[in-house]
Amino acid sequence: MNAFREGVRQDSSIDPSSKETLLREVDNAYDQEPSPVLAFIGETGVGKSTTVNSLFNAGQEVGHFKPTTLTVDGLQVYATVDHVQGSRGDLRVIDMPGLGDDIENYEAYLRLYLETLPKADAILWVHPASDRMVAFTQQVLRELVTRAPDLRSRIVFGLNKADEMYPGDWNPRANTPSDAQLRYLELRVDEFADSVKPHLKVKKPAIVPYSALRRYNLATLFRILMEAVPKQRRWVLESRMDLADFIALVDRGMVKIAQDTRQAIPPRVPPQANRSEQRPATFDEYLDSLSEAQYGALVADRARFRQLRDGWGKNA
Repeated sequence: MNAFREGVRQDSSIDPSSKETLLREVDNAYDQEPSPVLAFIGETGVGKSTTVNSLFNAGQEVGHFKPTTLTVDGLQVYATVDHVQGSRGDLRVIDMPGLGDDIENYEAYLRLYLETLPKADAILWVHPASDRMVAFTQQVLRELVTRAPDLRSRIVFGLNKADEMYPGDWNPRANTPSDAQLRYLELRVDEFADSVKPHLKVKKPAIVPYSALRRYNLATLFRILMEAVPKQRRWVLESRMDLADFIALVDRGMVKIAQDTRQAIPPRVPPQANRSEQRPATFDEYLDSLSEAQYGALVADRARFRQLRDGWGKNA
C-alpha cells in the first residue's frame, strides 16, 4: 500500500487534485475492507494459540471475542472467534473445536465446520509433526471435500512441534532441527501428503513443518497461508504480518559467526545475459523461488516487500 501511494504521488501524469481524491478513495477502501479471517483446526494441545501469536502478535495476548454457535438436533456446539489486535492491525481467528475431542457429537461438529469454514480466507489445519495417527483427519477431509469442494484450495496443513521430531536432538544454539530431525521431517511431510491426497483430491497438498514455540519456519508457513487466500484478499492478510523473531532464540555466538561469514563472502553477481528470461512471471512464483533465509529477510523489510509486489511485471 505504501509503495502504491508513493507511486501515485510521484506520477506526473495525474494532477494534484486527482491524486488527493484517488489516495482518499484508496484509504477509505482500505479502512472498509473486512479484517482477514483465519480458521484453525486441530485437537486440544496442538499449539493453535501459540501459532497465532507467533504469526501475528509476536507474543501479545489473544482475547476471546465471541462464540459462533449452531444448534444441531438439540445440541449446541460452538467455535471460538478470537479478535486478535496485532501490532499491524486486527484479524479474526476462528478456533474450531477438534472433532476428535468429542466423537459422540461428530455429526453436530461436522455441521459446524461446514457452516463456519466457508467464511474463512484460509484454513490452517494444525497437526503434531510426530503424530502419525491421521485416520480421523482423513475421514473429516473426505466429508468436507465431498460437501464443500471449494474449501480444498484454502486448506494448509501445519505440522507443528518440529522441535520434538525424532530423534529429539534439536540444535538449541542454531535453533534449527538436527540433520537427523530434518531428514525425518522431510519424510514426514511426504508421508502426510500421501495420506491426505486421496481425500483432499489435490495433486500437491500445502504442508509446512514448523515450530511455533521455537519460531522455526514461520516465514514459509505465512507464505503458504497467504497463497491459500483468494488473490483479491491476500494484501489484507499480508498487511497484518508480524512474525515472532526467530533470530532472538539463536545463540548470539552463532549469529555473530553467520554475520562475519556473510560479510566475508563477496556477493554473487548474476549473469546479465537472459536475466529477463530468468525472472519469474508472477510475484508468487518469485516468492516460491526464494530460500527460507531469503524469504525471511524479504518479509522483514516490509517496504521492500510491497515495492516488489506492487511493481512486479511493470518493469519486466
